[in-house]
Amino acid sequence: MSWSSLATDYIRSFFQSPLDIEAITCPLTQEILIEPVKTNCGHRFDKLALALQFRTASPSIRDKCGLCRARITSVDLDNELIKKIQYRFVKTHGMTNKKNKKIFDDQKKELDKAEEYDDVRGVDVIPQRSAGRREEILEEFRGLADFLESSFPRSPPRASYENYERRPAFSPSRSNSSHANIPRRLRNSISSIRPTRIILGIKNNASYLITKLFTKLFNLIIASSESLLQKVDQCIRNGSLAQAEIYASRISDSSLKNRSYAKIAASYLAIASLDLANFDNHLISSIRTTRLITNPHIKNNLFQQIAQKYIDNDNLLQAKSIVRDDIIAGNKDELFEKICSKFLSREYSLSNTQEVLSIIPLITYGTIKDNLSLNLLNKCIAINDFENAENAIEKLCFTFRKQAEYSSLFQVLINSNSDSNLHRALHINDKIESYFLKNINYRKVSFKFAEIRCFKDAYKIVSKITNPATRRFSYFLLTIKIPFSLLYSIVSFPFRKIISWLKKER
Repeated sequence: MSWSSLATDYIRSFFQSPLDIEAITCPLTQEILIEPVKTNCGHRFDKLALALQFRTASPSIRDKCGLCRARITSVDLDNELIKKIQYRFVKTHGMTNKKNKKIFDDQKKELDKAEEYDDVRGVDVIPQRSAGRREEILEEFRGLADFLESSFPRSPPRASYENYERRPAFSPSRSNSSHANIPRRLRNSISSIRPTRIILGIKNNASYLITKLFTKLFNLIIASSESLLQKVDQCIRNGSLAQAEIYASRISDSSLKNRSYAKIAASYLAIASLDLANFDNHLISSIRTTRLITNPHIKNNLFQQIAQKYIDNDNLLQAKSIVRDDIIAGNKDELFEKICSKFLSREYSLSNTQEVLSIIPLITYGTIKDNLSLNLLNKCIAINDFENAENAIEKLCFTFRKQAEYSSLFQVLINSNSDSNLHRALHINDKIESYFLKNINYRKVSFKFAEIRCFKDAYKIVSKITNPATRRFSYFLLTIKIPFSLLYSIVSFPFRKIISWLKKER
């Protein structure tokens, strides 16, 4: 590139806006395009990623564009986009963008070191067709050709007028040549097979041919799958589970494949119980193998065993994830109950409480849900965590039980002469549906506020009483109670001081 073109690009970058990062992201790697190539359908990919797709993806999508599904027939290096990345991403407004340059350089180094691209470095993106492909195809269909040849006898060649020679009927040369020309006639017979005869034969025997062909194919698949299943069993006995997974992936029959993956997953579970140092790694391998199974019943049973393993090992968060996301039937509620019981048996912490509160709504059986909520409620009340105690009551299913627990929590709150707890008791009382209980509780709270000399709050709460007679009587009692409370505080002040001094001296 000449100095003039470099200067032009540098000056132009002052007046162009920076590139949007989505416009220069490879759809395959989800990273910045390092060596972009443009396909015949107009989309852009990283050269190494596209070359790897052509060689490792399944045949149905190997040569397809990942964005528009068009067939990729040609690929060209996009020099224009390379230039834009350098002058509008790595550099913005003529100055090097350190952040973007670091992103670009780090991804380029990572791409250069990636071992998965070693086989496609320096090769064409679209692989050339192998010269021996024709021989491979012929070899694949040799059995079908032999079958057709044995089923349909070849017809004799037609004599052409040009090759016809007039000879006497009893000429000795005619008789002698018939034996000498057998190879020549055989070649002519083979070369003169009429395609129409084969087509008519196939039409007349179509059902028989298709049945026989598919029977042979099915027998081949079963025989191949059973031999691979034996190899899987052998690898499991030898403890080579990674090799067993490779053989299982090659099995064509779905039922045999599911059996193989189930055996491998069960083997990982058995090893995990023995090798506690690598417990998590073995269970992760078991999860990966189980997710390859297509039979939902087998998969569900294995995930239940995996979840139970995590519960027994006190890895409750992973057990919760397995039960929530992978188990679709069976004893799902029982597993959630075990997880919550494990959390509740631990020393109280806010994180454990939040986990139990998040699991309870996932349980469908009401009795289990209420039992767990009550256990959590009692634990929260024991350590004066009234906020989570209220949250635990909210998780109860049955309304009558919920109302009873609100009343119990209200009594606990008003027994503690704390301003914050009295306000929370007032909030709890608003959730009680019985107006009779509400009015009684409002009067109790107002008297408690009067005891701690919050007279304004006390009168405000009395005004919430809906029954006029009860409200007037409460105002009267509160008005009488206030002077006596003040007098008691004044008279008892010196005695309280003396008692506190004696306690300190003791």
